[in-house]
Amino acid sequence: MFAKSSDESVHIRVENPTSDVELEAIRMVNRTAFGGSEEAELVDKLRDSDALVSLVAESELSIVGHIMLSRMWIRTTSEVATAVALAPVAVLPDFQRQGIGARLIDEGLARMKQRGERIVIVVGHPSYYPRFGFSADKAVSLESPFPPEAFMALELGRDHLRGSAGQWSIHPRSACKAGMGAALFGFAPERRFSVAGTRERTLGYSETGQKRRYGK
Repeated sequence: MFAKSSDESVHIRVENPTSDVELEAIRMVNRTAFGGSEEAELVDKLRDSDALVSLVAESELSIVGHIMLSRMWIRTTSEVATAVALAPVAVLPDFQRQGIGARLIDEGLARMKQRGERIVIVVGHPSYYPRFGFSADKAVSLESPFPPEAFMALELGRDHLRGSAGQWSIHPRSACKAGMGAALFGFAPERRFSVAGTRERTLGYSETGQKRRYGK
């Protein structure tokens, strides 16, 4: 199901939340990869609340990449279902285009499957995330503020998104707790998000420059 990647010299492991030096290195990776502090601040907020796993890519004892997967909720007419949000993913510019982002995503998704999670949601580049099994078609019944081609779902099993009664939507708890909801995926409603427009939008993913921004 998941993509394959190379560069075995880079080690993927769980972050050490007790190391102030490592936490600052993770902030630096996100700030550098995204060109701002919003993703780094989001990671700190999620770490203290709904984070499920936070992984780092380490090369020669330096942190060069990071991914976080956190809890979110989906509301149907009959239940509130748990799901997983994949965001952000960041790799330092000097280490991009080496498959490190793919390795972080692979490992994160594998850990979610081991946990018994059923659904993972991502807002990302529609030419990149399908290689990991994400599909905009699987998310079509989910209400969201995002462009439909960039809002994708992955089922870590069979048919978890089928047969629901009524429309699915992000549960309100996701939109108000620790920056969840739209902010979780690096989306600011006051900014235009356009597939072919002139303004670009951050997508919570920065493994390469072209994947960091979606648009022209």
